[in-house]
Amino acid sequence: TLTFSTEYSLNPTQQLAAELTYQKDARDFLQSFRGWPGSPATQDRKAWSLNTQLTGQLAQMDYTLGLDWQQTDYLLVSGFGPQGNDQKIIAGYGQVQFAPTDIIIATLGLRHASVDNHINNNTSPVRLDDTVTVGSAGLEFAWSDQFSTFLRADQNYRFAKVDEHTNVVFGQPAGLENQRSVSYEAGLRFTTPVYQIRAQAYRLNLQDEISYDASKFANINLDRSRRLGALISADWAFDTQWDLGGSWEMIDSEITAGPHQGNRVPLVPQQRGTLYLQYQPTEAWHLRSELERVSDQVLGSDFNNTGSGLPAY
Repeated sequence: TLTFSTEYSLNPTQQLAAELTYQKDARDFLQSFRGWPGSPATQDRKAWSLNTQLTGQLAQMDYTLGLDWQQTDYLLVSGFGPQGNDQKIIAGYGQVQFAPTDIIIATLGLRHASVDNHINNNTSPVRLDDTVTVGSAGLEFAWSDQFSTFLRADQNYRFAKVDEHTNVVFGQPAGLENQRSVSYEAGLRFTTPVYQIRAQAYRLNLQDEISYDASKFANINLDRSRRLGALISADWAFDTQWDLGGSWEMIDSEITAGPHQGNRVPLVPQQRGTLYLQYQPTEAWHLRSELERVSDQVLGSDFNNTGSGLPAY
């Protein structure tokens, strides 16, 4: 991986940043299945990316403008034949933050992206192109120096990665739909010099969630799914050198459409908790110990929820 980055102050209120990255992965491995001997395979990926961002202030408003570009060349060669995907992603975005009143901070954002896929999967080359536009809006209410609440709505998307479009066994001719979602959040923060408490509730609705179906040896799109969650976290500086904190999250996941409607989403735990202890004896040293607890999960690809599942750890 090679990265070149720069930052430049255009004036006291405007800063420009840019980062150019080149990444190359080359792997040699054995591709095997239970009861079958392994066969040699190679996987090569080369990617260029350019990320630019302009931040500044204009008429009591903070703004961010950005442009992202990524070009990836991917090739998998195995006993099933060569499979490749050349993918290009271009995205532009903007966000503004302003205070319409003394206690309200508003945030508005917009992102437009396009993706071009040229897929070669042991069939005639397939081209999959798409564009997506998403927005976000948020309000934060600062009721006092210590207490604030917030509301937020976000549209989200995920383009399938270069290796998710291919199906090594059956040679599917076309790839996946892009994953889209919208999330709604509400929460509160209470902060003092000694401790902080944060609580948050959210709902995430997904369409065409990208998942893997082991019975078909293929990545698939789920019809619709959703997450309902609640998160609470706290930090306590009980000494000048010691901090104690933790968080607990509860997640209710469900497939809400299609043949598996009403079942849990595989590999999504219902509860996740962390606890940490932090010690900083000097400004130069920082020691931290953390414990994480994750509840049981539905086994990957078990969309019927009939298997024994993965135990908690």
